[in-house]
Amino acid sequence: MQKRYGKEVGAVMRKHAGFWAHDLIKNTPHKSADQKHIKEAINAGIATAFGVFESGEGKKTLDFLFPELTAPVDMKSYHRSQRGANGRVKSNRRTVTAGQITMTERPLVTRSQFNAYRRAVHARIGIMRSGWLAGVQRFGQGRPAPAWVTRHGDRRGTVVDRFGLDGSGFIDLINSAAKYGGRSRHEGPVHFTQPYRMRKLGEELRRGIGKVAAAT
Repeated sequence: MQKRYGKEVGAVMRKHAGFWAHDLIKNTPHKSADQKHIKEAINAGIATAFGVFESGEGKKTLDFLFPELTAPVDMKSYHRSQRGANGRVKSNRRTVTAGQITMTERPLVTRSQFNAYRRAVHARIGIMRSGWLAGVQRFGQGRPAPAWVTRHGDRRGTVVDRFGLDGSGFIDLINSAAKYGGRSRHEGPVHFTQPYRMRKLGEELRRGIGKVAAAT
C-alpha cells in the first residue's frame, strides 16, 4: 500500500505543481494573461510618470523654462520610485508654471527614449514570468504558456523534484528572475496564489488517499 500511496500522492503533487506554475505565470505583475491588457496598463503607467517632448525648437524653450524637468533622468529608477504598493504609478501630480506655460511636474523625455523604455518594460514582464516556465514544462499537464513568455526561454527557472515513492519529500519551483522586477514582485504572486493552490491540492489528496485505502 505504501508504494501505491506514494505513487498516487506524487502524481497529484506534480500535477498541482504544474497548475501552480501556470497560476504564477498568470499572476506575476501585471495580474493578467492577456498581453494586450498588460501592455495597455504598462503604457498608461509610463505615460503618467513621464512627459514626452518632440525634438526641435520646442526643446530649447523647455530647457530654458523647465530645466529641472528636461534634465537627464534614469527612467528605470524614477519609474520604480513613482509606483505605490500596488505597483501602479501615482497619479496625483503637482504642476509647475513658468511664464504663461504650466506643466505637470514629471520628467520630460524624447519620443525615442519613451518608446525604448516602454519596450524594455514590456520585455521585462515576459522575462519575470519566464522564471516559472520550467515548472510548466515539467509538470504543466500539456497546457502551453503564452508565446510572449516562452520566447524568453526557461533558463531563469529550476525545478527540484525530491518526491519519493514512500510519499515523502518535496517539489520546489525556483524563479531566478527576481532582478528583473524586484523580489517583492515575485513573492507577492506566490503569497497570493498559494492558499488556493494548497486548498485544491489538499482536496485531491484526501480524495485519492480515500480511494487507495478503500481498495486495500
